[in-house]
Parts: sequence; C-alpha cells; structure tokens
Amino acid sequence: MTEDFSNFVLLSHSEVIMKLKNIADQKDMIKMWVKGIESIQYRVCELKSVTLGGKKTFMITVFSEGEDADKSILNKNVFVSFWFNEIDYFTEGTATLDEVSGNIVVFINKEVFRSEKRNNERLLTFPHHHVYAYFVMGDLKGRKEETNVVSLKKDQIKQYEIRKEKKNKLKSELAAKLKKNVDDLNEFRALDISRSGIAFITGQDEKVYFDENENLEFYVLFDNNVFRVKEARLVYAVKYSATKEKVSYKIGLNFKPVENLTKKVMEALRDGDSENAIQKEFENFIED
Repeated sequence: MTEDFSNFVLLSHSEVIMKLKNIADQKDMIKMWVKGIESIQYRVCELKSVTLGGKKTFMITVFSEGEDADKSILNKNVFVSFWFNEIDYFTEGTATLDEVSGNIVVFINKEVFRSEKRNNERLLTFPHHHVYAYFVMGDLKGRKEETNVVSLKKDQIKQYEIRKEKKNKLKSELAAKLKKNVDDLNEFRALDISRSGIAFITGQDEKVYFDENENLEFYVLFDNNVFRVKEARLVYAVKYSATKEKVSYKIGLNFKPVENLTKKVMEALRDGDSENAIQKEFENFIED
C-alpha cells in the first residue's frame, strides 16, 4: 500500500466508532464484496467493539440475504463499505455465519478509510433518470410551440403529441405533490445534476430569461420526488446546437444545496457506475 495515494484517508478507532454506532442504531445498510464479484447490500442489526490481538476493532452483525447471496462472501476476506453523512468509508474484514441466529458476522480486521470524493460530483441523469427542473417564466416572446404544430409532418406531429402527453402527465404529478396549479411552470429535462448544480437545454427565448434573472428559484422533480431549490444563479450558457429554424443552449446553474435533494443525488451516484469505480479504486489502493 503506497502512502501517496491521496483519495483515501486513514481514520482512528475513535473517529469510526460513532459513525458505525449510528448506522447500527438506524439499521442502515453496508456493502460487502469479494474482488471481481458484485457487492451485496446487508442491513446492520448489531455493532460491537471488540479487541483482537490486542487491537481495538469492530464486530458487525448483519441480516442474511439468503444462502445464494451469502455464499460469495462467507468464510472469506471481504471488502466492506458504508455511507455516513454523504461520505463513503471503506475497510476489510472476514465474514462468517452465526449458526444460532443465521445472520452474517463480519470482523473488521483492517484499518478504516474515508474516501475523499468531491462533493460536486455530477450525476448524468439523461436518459436513465427522470429529472426535470420547473421555472415560473411567464409568457416568453417567440414561444410558438402550439401554433407551429400545423406545419409539422405527420410523424413529427405524432412525436410531438407523445412528448406533450408525457409533459402533461409529469405536470399533473407535480401539481398533486405541490397541491397547487402548475400551469405557469416551464419544464426542462436535466442532463446532469450535483448537490449544488444542474444543467439542461433551452431555446433562445428561455436563455434570455436566465441571462436576465438572478437568485432563481425552481422545483426539481427527481424520479417522482419534488424538491424546492433557492438561490440559484447562472454559471454558463453555451450554444448546444443550431439549425435554420432554431438555436439551443446548454444552461448550467449553481444553487444552494438542499439536504434531501443532496441525499437523493448521492444515493443515485452510489448506486451507479461511480460506486463501482470507487470500489475498484479502493481495491487497487489496498493492494498497491
């Protein structure tokens, strides 16, 4: 293991114990895996601080997921990770079966490390996540979506109607969650989102709105969850594509983090490719 690998920071026993105790009290999840095998989530049911070979460490009991799932980790050295206050923690241990309870017991036999992942890591939301931003923009000059439908070809009209139906459905869901009329809200599908930023595509008229307004407020609809965002500001507006008929722009906003939205974003990041990447990074770190 090299000492110049800066992405992971070694923690003391006292720094770790309260975090693990909180996870055990809340019956939260940890993940375990053997190199080359996909990680498995387990729910923690008990934590004990023990001494092995004269060194303080931990014994974590987790609910079993069943024989088929458990066989990949039982009686093996495993990698272990848990998440606390938006930060990933990693360590190693040995997984055994408690014959009495039928649950898995993990003895942590190595140091615990905190990941120095950046808080502004961005989640690519399109097309795998349905994330939309809604703004009160009023009547924008030049918006002719409805009147231009007659000039579209038959197949274009069909696609337009499908998009319109989907937008109406999303607005209905948003209205139900907010318990208010949302007809005055303009919708944009997010390309990516972080704990304090979002990017999406607009037309020329919408771009002017973002150019001219500061301290923006808007709603985020994220996989059927609604969040209100305040204190947003324009960071960039760059040309995205252009045709004879129209020009589109990629808009990037920064905003004051919203606790529940941050949690949603970080959970999605941990469940995606970025989680697999950092798990492999930890494996390489330990073996280096």
